Amino acid sequence: MIPFVWGQTSITYRTVLYDPEGEESRDILWDERIAGQIGMLATGDDARWCAAIKAGLPFEAIHTDAAFDAIAAVLRAQRPLVRTCPDDTTSLAQALASGELVAAMTWNSTAVELTFGEIPVRFAQPKGGALTWVCGFMMHRDAPSPDRAYDVLDALIGVPSGEFLIGDYGYGHCNSRAFDAFDDETLAALTLARDPSVILDAGHRSLPQSPEWNARMNTFYERIKAGF
Repeated sequence: MIPFVWGQTSITYRTVLYDPEGEESRDILWDERIAGQIGMLATGDDARWCAAIKAGLPFEAIHTDAAFDAIAAVLRAQRPLVRTCPDDTTSLAQALASGELVAAMTWNSTAVELTFGEIPVRFAQPKGGALTWVCGFMMHRDAPSPDRAYDVLDALIGVPSGEFLIGDYGYGHCNSRAFDAFDDETLAALTLARDPSVILDAGHRSLPQSPEWNARMNTFYERIKAGF
C-alpha cells in the first residue's frame, strides 16, 4: 500500500452553542444536554472505534464477543441523542453551520471548511487522543493499465496534492515537502504537525479485523441507525 493521506476522527462542535465544561472528551457525543443536536458519520468503521474508546476497550481485544456487546451497549445508549447519520461530510458541515447540530463526529475537513466559512467551531482533541487513521492505495493484481495507475499514484503523492490536502482539508500528507508551504502556526491551527508520528502516535489507531467481524458490526450499526 502507498500511504497517501492521514488524519483524525474527532468531534467538531459549535463553540458559541456548546461548552464541554472542562476537558474535552468523547463524552461530548453522549451529552444529554444536546440531545437531538448530535451528528454521526454513517460509517460503522468510525463509529465502532469511537464507541470502543468511549467504552474503555483495548483495541487489541475488540474482536471478542464481550467487546462487541460493550460497543453495542454504548451505541444503543447514544442513538436517542443523535439527530442525523449522513453518508457525507457536507451534510454534517451544513447542519453544524445552521445550528441544527451542535456537535458531530467528523474528520478534520469539516472543522477546516467551517472555519474558512467563519463559523466558530473547534475540532476537539479529547483526552486520551482522537481516533487516527492513514489511507492509501494498492495496485490490483489484474490492473489493466499499470502505467496509467502509476501516473495517478505519482500525482497523488506529489507536492501539489499534498499542499491541497493540507491547506484545504486539514489532512496530513505522505510527502514531507508539501508541508514546506505552511508555517508552524498554520499547521497547529489545522491540528497538524510536520512529523506524522506526533499526531498519529498520540491517538488511537484502529486495527484490521476479520471480514466476518466487520460484516457483523456493520449489520449491527445499520440496525442501530434504523432505531432497532
